[in-house]
Amino acid sequence: MFLSLCYFVLTTLTGVDGWTYHISSKPMIWEEARRWCKTNYADLVVIRSHEENAYLNNSLPERDENYWIGIRKNNNNIWTWVATDELLLENESNWATNEPNNYNNNEACVEMYVKRLHGTGKWNDYSCQRSKTALCYKASCEPDSCSGKGKCVEAINSTKCECSPGYYGEWCESVVGCEEVGHPSQGFISCSPPSGNFSYGTECKFGCEEGYQLVGSKVIQCTAEREWSAVPPRCEVVQCRELESPVHGSIHCTHPLSNFSYTTECDFQCAEGFKLISSSKLLCGPCGQWNGSQPECTASCEPDSCSGKGKCVEAINSTKCECSPGYYGERCESVVGCEEVGHPSQGFISCYNSSGNFSYGTECKFGCEEGYQLVGSKVIQCTAEREWSAVPPRCEAHPKPALRTEVVAAAAGGGTVCLYITIWLSRRRRKMWKATVFFNT
Repeated sequence: MFLSLCYFVLTTLTGVDGWTYHISSKPMIWEEARRWCKTNYADLVVIRSHEENAYLNNSLPERDENYWIGIRKNNNNIWTWVATDELLLENESNWATNEPNNYNNNEACVEMYVKRLHGTGKWNDYSCQRSKTALCYKASCEPDSCSGKGKCVEAINSTKCECSPGYYGEWCESVVGCEEVGHPSQGFISCSPPSGNFSYGTECKFGCEEGYQLVGSKVIQCTAEREWSAVPPRCEVVQCRELESPVHGSIHCTHPLSNFSYTTECDFQCAEGFKLISSSKLLCGPCGQWNGSQPECTASCEPDSCSGKGKCVEAINSTKCECSPGYYGERCESVVGCEEVGHPSQGFISCYNSSGNFSYGTECKFGCEEGYQLVGSKVIQCTAEREWSAVPPRCEAHPKPALRTEVVAAAAGGGTVCLYITIWLSRRRRKMWKATVFFNT
């Protein structure tokens, strides 16, 4: 049914890879010719260059009916190589003069003239229903011809691998490699495929230990240019927001790794009279967050904040004393006073106060000499309004009784002198009493 070209059979037998061409022993219509080629070989011939076209014209035997080749109009009436579904390019065509002409609007297939006097090696569009010799080809390229890493390109008597990016060698059997990379400090690396040679296509993923963060690309690939797609990343310790000393307080931090970074621990204290709001100790965690909020120092009331004379009220950063009646000052340290009072005429006074003055709370008691009586309050106090609780009293003489004369006879002048001395001493003691104000503490 067919006749192989001896020229190409010879090259095949010698072991040279390339196409082989085959022809049928009898003419057939175009569709039948294609089926026959596909059944026994690959397809109707695809002519890829003018050199290949000339080679076929010189090598094929002459046939009166000429040869069918693998070109046909597609549904859009565009000439197409049926084996590859590629459009026929203008610079690849080899039409005879005035062809194609679509004679009678019925010429959708192509024949090749071989060894003709006129137009030898040229192409002519022709009716697909006419019978001609089938010109077939068989490819030498196999699916694994280029190790699955390139494109097998066939030429007359040869094949060539056009390697995919990243591969090289006659059969694309070798792969380019990138510089070896290791795990970052405080981190780790995982590469796939784990061939260990960091070849083209190797993908490496990076990560960091707890408390460290990746700076750079998490994933890098070895490219066809023998370089990594990015600079290998590094691991840096996680940073927390810098803390400051609170108002009216202090801070002390320890930094095992770096300032205000993972594992940094800060202790806070407040000045006297202030207390911490929030924790006294903060720790920088592995995610860059403190384990609590920045503490503040707020004024703190102490038992003696208001001198024991008022109520201490706390506010942010301050305290305030609400003084008890009779006291004033920032810390209720001062006490109001009343106008000084003295002993009444012909009388005496005795006051009680720990301060020794006429301040709030002072209590004064009054009395009169013999022969006098007190007019007013016997006891008065100094009030919170800086006034005495009553007007200081006075001493008035007792009303004189009716004069009674008693004559005491004395036998001798010595008795009269003794009575006079007794009266004088009594009056002297009363004068000394009136001149002194006593404070009992």
